[in-house]
Amino acid sequence: MTMSQMMERMSFLSSRAARADARVMAARTIRARSVPSPPPRLGRVAFLRLILYQLKSSKGRGATEGDYLTLLGLAFGLSLIIALILYIVGRLMAEKGTKTEAELSPYACGEAVPPVRPKMDMSRFFVYLLLFLAFDVATPIIALAVLGHYVQAALYLAVILLAILTPAFYLRELMGR
Repeated sequence: MTMSQMMERMSFLSSRAARADARVMAARTIRARSVPSPPPRLGRVAFLRLILYQLKSSKGRGATEGDYLTLLGLAFGLSLIIALILYIVGRLMAEKGTKTEAELSPYACGEAVPPVRPKMDMSRFFVYLLLFLAFDVATPIIALAVLGHYVQAALYLAVILLAILTPAFYLRELMGR
């Protein structure tokens, strides 16, 4: 059946379903006659298998572990050589700069400022550290205790909080803040 005969037959069909069936049949016929199937593409694995097959056929024996290691060494060496060539070409093409007196000075602005030691209240820092640690440890315990209905976990949490917060509040009272 030719394409023109199919189109004539399709024009006589009245229902939508019959038209859809005729379109599908026409498309299949056109595809089968005019469009050749594409050649299969080689994926990465198939490409590697092809290389190993060529190695196997050229040596007259199967690919061994040494062949795999040879290929791995060749790939590593080739990538190392390419990277080295790119580095050397970039270094040769790069613009050479000149060092100024400001760049050679220890500070970018050129002024030698004596180092200032900041005054830091370490006891206050430790109070905040202990509070953070307490709440950081308490969060997962509370979440697990609520989800699992564990009374023992909640009591354990209370003991941990008291053990951590007692020194924190004691240090805070000693500081007078």
